[in-house]
Amino acid sequence: RPLRPARRRPGPAMPTGEERRFTGWSWPPSCRQTVAITICIVDVAFFGLFLAPLLDERWRMLFVGLFAFCVLITFSSGITTMTVDPIDPMVLATEAGSSDDTWDSDDEVLHCRYCDSHVQMDSKHCWECNKCVA
Repeated sequence: RPLRPARRRPGPAMPTGEERRFTGWSWPPSCRQTVAITICIVDVAFFGLFLAPLLDERWRMLFVGLFAFCVLITFSSGITTMTVDPIDPMVLATEAGSSDDTWDSDDEVLHCRYCDSHVQMDSKHCWECNKCVA
């Protein structure tokens, strides 16, 4: 079936670049981000101060090493996630000045009324970073 053109709905204007969070390193940090980082640091401190000393001597080094490996994986995954900009490529093209005609194809697309741009089917508008993410 043929696609119908997207109707424009009234809504807020597209946010400016200063209002958007480009990565997790953008300032100021969100409340959710601050809570997650704090919980990770408190978990490490709690394990090191309270749980590790309670372990039997013969198992302590094994569990401390396993815990340290898990902490390393968690922190490196968090840093990688905070460094990536998950913006939808269609929104990025719209911001770069490309017209919507470049995305005309047989693929179904959605229209975000907040970004005022076409977006991929699996993209959603993120209120935390104020942009559509793929």
